[in-house]
Amino acid sequence: MKKADLVSSLVTFIVAVPLSLGIALASGASPAAGLLASIVGGIVVGMISGAPLMVSGPAAGLTVLVFEVIQTHGLRGLMVTTLLSGLFQIFFGVFRLGRIFEWIPKGVLNGMLGAIGLVIVLAQLHVIFGAVVPKNPLEAIQNLGQSISGLWGENWRIVLGTFVCGSLAILIQLFWPKLIPRLKWLPGALPAVFFSTLVGLFLEMQRVELQPIGEFVEASLATWTGFSLEEGVSVAFLLSALGLAVVGSAESMLTARAIGLISHKEAAKPKLNQELIAQGVGNVASGAIGGIPITGVIVRSAANVSFGAETRWASVFHGVWIAVFVFFFPEILRSIPLSALAAVLIVTGIKLLNIKTLIQTMRKSPLEGVYWMMTLVLIITTNLLSGLLVSLCFVMLSRLYLRYFSSSSERVIRDEKESDYKIASDRAVS
Repeated sequence: MKKADLVSSLVTFIVAVPLSLGIALASGASPAAGLLASIVGGIVVGMISGAPLMVSGPAAGLTVLVFEVIQTHGLRGLMVTTLLSGLFQIFFGVFRLGRIFEWIPKGVLNGMLGAIGLVIVLAQLHVIFGAVVPKNPLEAIQNLGQSISGLWGENWRIVLGTFVCGSLAILIQLFWPKLIPRLKWLPGALPAVFFSTLVGLFLEMQRVELQPIGEFVEASLATWTGFSLEEGVSVAFLLSALGLAVVGSAESMLTARAIGLISHKEAAKPKLNQELIAQGVGNVASGAIGGIPITGVIVRSAANVSFGAETRWASVFHGVWIAVFVFFFPEILRSIPLSALAAVLIVTGIKLLNIKTLIQTMRKSPLEGVYWMMTLVLIITTNLLSGLLVSLCFVMLSRLYLRYFSSSSERVIRDEKESDYKIASDRAVS
């Protein structure tokens, strides 16, 4: 392993830990499940990845789907669904279906990411006030006032401490590059969690409840006892798994292409079908031991490239560092306030929503803007899979109309192809 890979792996590890904990929290899963998924994403996927400079792990883009699976099928259902989604991805890669994901319009992909970002923000605002995460976005909006009222309720001391740490973490992330310009290379999530944890040591609040990883894996493997094949291949499980596979694959392909654009190294050029197989193997492994689904993560990958990663060993060793940290220093993780992780997710959600780019898209290509807004609204008002499917059907019909009935079709297609990776690469740099 080269020196540049070692440095990059350490930075990516620092970025990955709070994000993994926060995404597990937003998904309704155990913190241990998020950390396990990061370890698998780094080591297993990193070893066979078709995009060696891309880093895989739990991603904000899958939180809504994972939350829905847990609510519907429970934690064992999530394990089955994650494993099956990995098998679907292996099938996609073996039959060379990677290029299909390039046909999904940027407007739909970014509408999906924007909807996920909005869902995350609405849900984690309740955690900032020490309340329970609502079941859906509409309920989150309706109950926000009730959650805020906890500041003057019976448990106001705990709620106030939770709110102070969460607010501090948000402010540090927003102003970190201006506070200490020399350290602006360091992602704001790390100092936000660090300083919030220090303040939280003197306050009452909810903290991360991290089960020992060995016990968690043992309990997860035990849940396979008595599992029947008929249960795993039910229509409900298969549809959920297919949804995870499609959304996770699309995000991985988008990330791989963006990293290939922002890095000029030969190793950054993605082999999409090989990457699909790698993601599939990773999800099979993660699901088998109780981890949440994984995909290529734009934030980790951008940090990896920015700090000079040259080979796949940077991704692999970021997973090794997480494993070492989890097994030997778990008490540090247990001291982190839940509201600090919620703050990291809120800022991540705002970036996913990406209002600035939406306005630019509406001006440059109104049709892409329509795809974006329609996908966002449909997902918020229904669920991720239904919203995505309806949006894709609308896209197919609109393109058929433009192709056969509109003289402006060539201009529309040209607008869709221009700056194909711009939005993804801009999000990676930010």
